[in-house]
Amino acid sequence: MDFIEKARLRLEHWITHNDHHQYEYEMFAEQLALQRHLAFLIQHMVYT
Repeated sequence: MDFIEKARLRLEHWITHNDHHQYEYEMFAEQLALQRHLAFLIQHMVYT
């Protein structure tokens, strides 16, 4: 396997790997946003 082929394989792997992490980060961000929104609603119910 020559250098170019190794580079192609590595780049494909990194792109796929990073896409997987991107999905995880997006799901985590959604969970955080939901928690924050719920906290706001509870505070609103309690203090108003």
